[in-house]
Amino acid sequence: MIVCKPFSKHPVQYFDIPNEHLTFFVQRGAISTDPKGVCASFNRESVSASQDELPHVVNEYETPAVECEDSSRNLKDPAHNSEIHMANLDDSTVYEVQDMHQTTQKAGRGLFATKDIPQGSLILKESPFMAFPSRSAFRVGAFREIYQDTSSAQKEKFDHLHERKDRLAHKDRIVNKVMTNAIPIQDDLGLFSTMAMINHCCAPNAGWTWYQDERKMHLYAYTDILVGTQITVSYVYCDDLLKPQSDRQRILSRKFGFICMCETCRALSIEDSGREAQLREYRAMRREWKRLEIEEITTKRHEILQLLQKALKILNEVRLWNRQGQVYDFILEMNAAMGRPKDTRSAALDCLAHYTRVLGRERALTFPLEAVSHDPTQHTLWPTTCPKLPKKAKNRRRARR
Repeated sequence: MIVCKPFSKHPVQYFDIPNEHLTFFVQRGAISTDPKGVCASFNRESVSASQDELPHVVNEYETPAVECEDSSRNLKDPAHNSEIHMANLDDSTVYEVQDMHQTTQKAGRGLFATKDIPQGSLILKESPFMAFPSRSAFRVGAFREIYQDTSSAQKEKFDHLHERKDRLAHKDRIVNKVMTNAIPIQDDLGLFSTMAMINHCCAPNAGWTWYQDERKMHLYAYTDILVGTQITVSYVYCDDLLKPQSDRQRILSRKFGFICMCETCRALSIEDSGREAQLREYRAMRREWKRLEIEEITTKRHEILQLLQKALKILNEVRLWNRQGQVYDFILEMNAAMGRPKDTRSAALDCLAHYTRVLGRERALTFPLEAVSHDPTQHTLWPTTCPKLPKKAKNRRRARR
């Protein structure tokens, strides 16, 4: 998996992006990398920045504990889904903004589903109503000048954004709101009216990605979301979601200024539901496959595939669907590197289905996955980096003849 760097210190959502080069080959210098990545950041109106320094603006939130509901249904094992049907929903009928105290007795607002939303659906796409220069050009005067040059309608939207009130809040109102609500979009920081109201969850049911050609942020459903369920995203890096609850709470408290009380964290606060053990097991498995040598992958393919399928199952059970991309990538690259046409085609379709769910069909099709599913020899690991079988394996093959 390759991800790009954040444009600022805002909480950034990293997506698993198909990497055309096998991780263990890269680590051992066998091939060069051509990294491609997508990242987008997110914040919401009821949380705010906790750092005062403008050159390193960050949505470090100070907010009452927020909650989310478990919206997942019994899903099919994604490892066996070779295609996915996307639903582009009319966003005006899919969600509504509710005051959190109506449902959770907490302050702030959130987005709630007004109808059942199928997995992979485009929930919302929104253009920023105002943009500010990235951190290389952060100046209080520049922010004020941009604000003054906007229309009255833009100023009204800006004034409705959440403003941080605690002791660490920036004294300037305009800077305060930009630091609290801005989302990195390419080289700018964008302000959004609706996106800014989505709350955090440690097992989010949705995620977003920036479409530069449209100049819009897209929000996709990671899983089926039932009517009345809160739509949530993660404010922290994807890898942070794999950490123990105590580590996640430290990160959220330090960076965003709140103690998470999402459904996942509440359950763990009462008793260890087994999720922590599953996360520990997944982290151990990931370390194991990252240490694999080329020869091991060739001779232990069946065992490695079992390990990877179990990893997908764990991520599905702990509802971290956006982390499954690195597993699908590894399966694809392993099969391509070994020169297995049928398995490579199947793995490419699984990758395409996954990225369609989390990034949208258009973004998923920008990766060469569909082409590889038709012609596996188009994969960059085919066949020049395909490792040779060990001598003993060759002798066994001759003996069978």
